Amino acid sequence: MRNIFIGVAFLVSSLGSYAQSCPEDFTDTGAHCLKPPSYGRGFGHRSRSSCEEEEGASNCEKCLSLYYPRCKANYKTVGCNICEPICPPNMTDIGISCQK
Repeated sequence: MRNIFIGVAFLVSSLGSYAQSCPEDFTDTGAHCLKPPSYGRGFGHRSRSSCEEEEGASNCEKCLSLYYPRCKANYKTVGCNICEPICPPNMTDIGISCQK
């Protein structure tokens, strides 16, 4: 009887993570939230002023010797020209998805 109780308790605690909701634009797969696609920031600009002319003041950052538009909210820079979605703090980033 004790083994059944432990099994049920484990099942209930495991299912609790499925109740977490995924952020907007993420796809809920049950135990995970599939990330939306990453996106490119272009080829870069040779000067900050050239970048900010296109992107607006303070919307550019330098990577190596070029300037790129900043990633949008809830995205992080990968390399110089790719922006990748960030998992919420209560989830584990496992690559293409966030584990609940």
